Amino acid sequence: MAKATGKMEPKSREQIDTAIFGRVLPTRARSNLKHLGVTNMEQLLNTSEAEMRSSQEFGAISVAWIKELLAEAGLKLKDDK
Repeated sequence: MAKATGKMEPKSREQIDTAIFGRVLPTRARSNLKHLGVTNMEQLLNTSEAEMRSSQEFGAISVAWIKELLAEAGLKLKDDK
């Protein structure tokens, strides 16, 4: 898997929000989030990996990209340990 940090090194929550809902996250992953009704950081942080994977279109790579970007700001998905 390509590292998300190759395109941008977000540090703040705002930069992570831009990375996920802007141009850094692959279009397919952004589309999958939108399909789940996740359109902002607050909604994303209240979404679990299981909820993401419940979508037939949401694969391991998309989840990994999102988790990596969140981790850069010290954030994680709901129910992540």
